[in-house]
Amino acid sequence: MKHPFKTARAVHLSDLLKYAHGEGMVGEDKNFLTILLAILGGVNTLIEAPTGSGKTSIMRPLVKLMPDDYCYRYRTGSSKAAIYSDVMKGARLLYVTELQKAGLSGDYTVEMLKDFGDGRDFEYSVTVKRGGEFVTQDITIPHKQFVTTLAITNKTDVLDPEMARRLLKLSTDISKKQNRRIIEDKARREITVEEGVDDIAELPMIKDTLYKALTLDAVVVNPLAGYMADYIKDTFIISRTLADQFFQLVHGAVIFNQQQRLVADGVIYATPEDNYIAYLVAWDEIQKQAMQVTALGRRILLTFEGIDDVEAEELLGRERRFKADGELDVVVSLSASIVQRKLHSQGYVLDYRVVGKEMDSLVTSGYLSYDEAYRGKGKKYILSDSSATKSTKAPDWHKAFGVAAEMMKKHHPDIVDDYMRTTRTKFDHPMWGYEIEPFEYGASTDVSLDMSAVGGQAKLVPDPVDKTIRRIVPSSTKAAEKYMRERMDSGITVERLIHDTSRATHVDHEAAYHIWQRLTNE
Repeated sequence: MKHPFKTARAVHLSDLLKYAHGEGMVGEDKNFLTILLAILGGVNTLIEAPTGSGKTSIMRPLVKLMPDDYCYRYRTGSSKAAIYSDVMKGARLLYVTELQKAGLSGDYTVEMLKDFGDGRDFEYSVTVKRGGEFVTQDITIPHKQFVTTLAITNKTDVLDPEMARRLLKLSTDISKKQNRRIIEDKARREITVEEGVDDIAELPMIKDTLYKALTLDAVVVNPLAGYMADYIKDTFIISRTLADQFFQLVHGAVIFNQQQRLVADGVIYATPEDNYIAYLVAWDEIQKQAMQVTALGRRILLTFEGIDDVEAEELLGRERRFKADGELDVVVSLSASIVQRKLHSQGYVLDYRVVGKEMDSLVTSGYLSYDEAYRGKGKKYILSDSSATKSTKAPDWHKAFGVAAEMMKKHHPDIVDDYMRTTRTKFDHPMWGYEIEPFEYGASTDVSLDMSAVGGQAKLVPDPVDKTIRRIVPSSTKAAEKYMRERMDSGITVERLIHDTSRATHVDHEAAYHIWQRLTNE
């Protein structure tokens, strides 16, 4: 079978992912693409996760693809040496590692990032010895965009709320499923000889495309901005900042795809596809932040969702109660110390008081409630059924085409025909690389926030293509392989084969696609 629907564009976002996979990145495709779009769109980004959870593996391939001297890796704690570096001053992007180490004597990192986050140059004075005398020297570092990483520890005051609000926050996958992916990838690399990523035929085109995107100076107009704004949760003030960040991610997608977009008088026009790309890779994170859920808060929620009956009995956190109508109800009721022990097993070394403070914040946001039925010492928490956490409606991408055309006709009537000629009705899936019709499978149905399952626990998640809610049961790779083998030569398109396999065997679309890749390479 041929690769499905590969379009004429020289370089796809999926080509960059292929390079990143060759560099050792596993299972962090959305984070990788979100950071790429953020860099192109001008968004400062923070990756929060435990030590050793894959933060570097996301950034390493991305930095290697950039032009020389474009990105400077800034190691927190060595800022005095970095401050005097002409290479750093000339770089346009800072990659700041291990922000939790900031605040040491003589470390200017946090102050510098605050100024950069506000769009200002960083200015400060130092005392140096010259000719036996001490003199004051004023230093200015031009404003730069930055990506920074932060290991979640007991030190929670590295970033003040004002600075944290300005950053798009991401977190790595530390689930058991992700651990298994990484272990299997390491084993595969031990038994196979792969083509070096620096020797792949597409690499010069990839670097050239990224160079053009990083150096493009153009104004972006997004005729779909008003339509997408209707889907951003507005419960808290932070939603104002998140709206800006989402639209800047759309700008990043436009800039990457500039060769396929309408450009008129120095203005490049976004299409529904650009909005879809930003939506697919970053919407879950933006919606969670709109509801004031931190990376640690998301892990706490996953702890509640991921505990099975056996483990709950061991933790004394599963209680059976009767509802008002007499129906038996099963409730997961956990204390901060129980959650702290669970998080410790996942790599989060935190004091239970830090965990308790975060759980109190989740109560304020409506994701948890205090267990009023608990009569013991201290507090216990249960998952809330508050409306604040209920599902949010997904955009109707079929309708989006009409909205974009209407806005272009209203505000840019002279070029609306040219715009529609450059606007495709099929989208390139940014992770898979083939064309899809995102509205073909009912994209306007409700979807819930994607709280990924822990340990194979069944849960409700949105499908990455058709966006319909379905219950995910522990996946059966063997069943998916069997189903796909029996239908590979039936004449149906690969897109439909992957979709049908996902539906029939309860694996997600991404897993079905990887199974298809493996079977076609046998």
